[in-house]
Amino acid sequence: MADDELGSLAAASTLVTFDGPALVADYATRVPDDVWMVRTGQVSLTGPDGAVIDTVGPGGLFGYTPLLVEGSMEFAAYTTAPTT
Repeated sequence: MADDELGSLAAASTLVTFDGPALVADYATRVPDDVWMVRTGQVSLTGPDGAVIDTVGPGGLFGYTPLLVEGSMEFAAYTTAPTT
């Protein structure tokens, strides 16, 4: 990625910090329109039945799959510890 592209991406980003366990996003009620990256901590993605589908750690992304397939995926994203 070129420096100017990286700069544009960084300028359009928002840093969000969760101090402990918290709901980040509930995609069972809406189609994602954003992509999340975990900088520190951990996020668990859970299905409608509450089962953990995936765990995302530092450097990991979530919320992008529905954007790529132009559809919805029902899951909720929860922090499991202090997370940025």
